[in-house]
Amino acid sequence: MIPKKKLLVCLIAIIVGLGLLAIVAAGSPQEKASTKQATKDAKDVTTKAETRASGTDANIKDNSETNNPNMQEPAPPEKGGPKSRGGGPVPCHIRVDNRTPWLIRIYIDGNYRGVLPRFGDLYGLTGNGPTTAYGLATFVNAPNKSWGPQAFRCPAGGIYTWHLYQ
Repeated sequence: MIPKKKLLVCLIAIIVGLGLLAIVAAGSPQEKASTKQATKDAKDVTTKAETRASGTDANIKDNSETNNPNMQEPAPPEKGGPKSRGGGPVPCHIRVDNRTPWLIRIYIDGNYRGVLPRFGDLYGLTGNGPTTAYGLATFVNAPNKSWGPQAFRCPAGGIYTWHLYQ
């Protein structure tokens, strides 16, 4: 038979251990609040819409669909671009997943990349390392909705998915 004192010590140790596990699993409030702006190493992130006042938006550098012939970007290897020979830059694939009934303009590093269809997906390429994604839905008789800016660190040759919700 186990002595009562040893049983009590074991029971307290188990309770303390479970409490610490619950705290670690939940994450701190500060950690949760900073995830929107923080650089992400995760490959899958979810963001909810925020109401945004109309006017100048600091998250948008270029809002044009016009091509600049002086700004050439090399094709990725799978589209006929140069093959990497150990250590060369490998593009990162980004997928933006629209879970809303709205059309959303997508900006990568402040540059317009296209319109995300209602409940649709938008795929694109970005360089490795720190990247910022931003989404903006404009409305006729209502305030605009925005997502982000969402900073993340895209893995070389990997896929980063950003889910957008109402």
